[in-house]
Amino acid sequence: MSKKRVITFGELLMRLDVPNQARFEQANAFKASYGGTEANVAVNLTKMGMPSKFVTVLPDNDLGRAARGHMQKSGVDVSDVLMQGRRLGLYFHETGTMLRSSNVIYDREQSAFAEAKPGDFDWKEILKGYDWLHWSGVTPAVSEQAYNLLLEAIKEARALGMTISVDLNIRKKLWNWGRKPNEVLPELIEECDILLGNEEHIKELFGIEECPYDLRSSTAHLGEVLTSRFTNLKNVVVTWRRTISASHNKISAAIFDEHNVYEGRVIDIPDILDRVGSGDALTSGIIYGLIQFEHDLYKTIDYAIACSAMKHTIPGDLNLATSQEIMAIVDGDNQGVKR
Repeated sequence: MSKKRVITFGELLMRLDVPNQARFEQANAFKASYGGTEANVAVNLTKMGMPSKFVTVLPDNDLGRAARGHMQKSGVDVSDVLMQGRRLGLYFHETGTMLRSSNVIYDREQSAFAEAKPGDFDWKEILKGYDWLHWSGVTPAVSEQAYNLLLEAIKEARALGMTISVDLNIRKKLWNWGRKPNEVLPELIEECDILLGNEEHIKELFGIEECPYDLRSSTAHLGEVLTSRFTNLKNVVVTWRRTISASHNKISAAIFDEHNVYEGRVIDIPDILDRVGSGDALTSGIIYGLIQFEHDLYKTIDYAIACSAMKHTIPGDLNLATSQEIMAIVDGDNQGVKR
């Protein structure tokens, strides 16, 4: 029997947006949706035709059940979502435009996910039959309990021989429980096969001071440093973004593999609708490409960049795009009306 594919573990949040690109102080209503980096990856992969499982903790109330139902309607396996605790984590989002940056305010302390305890999940049973576990640096930032839960999952995944990927996703606003990212993340990354992050986060986390300027050379340098330090690490993906304004960015990425670098194309995005979740879209593209394209890294990196570019055109956290739509961007066939 072939193995099932990807499991992601993290917190699902209610996202509350200020409508019409207004500021928080102008809001008299918020538009509600759902998101969270690992949840986004699970939905994105499922939408692209790779069914995935999402594991989290949600409160056993109407809001928690609505959040679980949202993932279920997206086609994600939620059979191991734990329903307990009192509250659903929230984040408030103010969309930037032109010269004004976007802004996020988190309200997730004492959420059901943050208060879950080690031992709440039977990881051996949950992971059995799967071959890929994905997590991000957001999860251990939420609370010490969340860090310990994640550590349990990673150790069991390694024991089962699963592929493990991490998106660094360092969110400084979240690290409030007593330890800093550089005191926590290296222990978890030690068990990982694939690491994704931007140059700034990688350099800051690992104390790397000197780094070449261009993406290819930077990826080669960071890849050599990290794969020498972490024995299980095989691939390092470095993302690149040039911000012209909040509404106009250029993006690219490169992947390091056994001393070689595969650099993707640069995509210009002049009219951004919503950039939140674009990193998760790129992560989804990397996972999808490594599995589906049989380690064709040039195809994988271009597919991942196209995933991220597409997400900039879609409101909300989720990249609601099929693999055919993504490949149309890769092939340059994404203009006009599809009839």
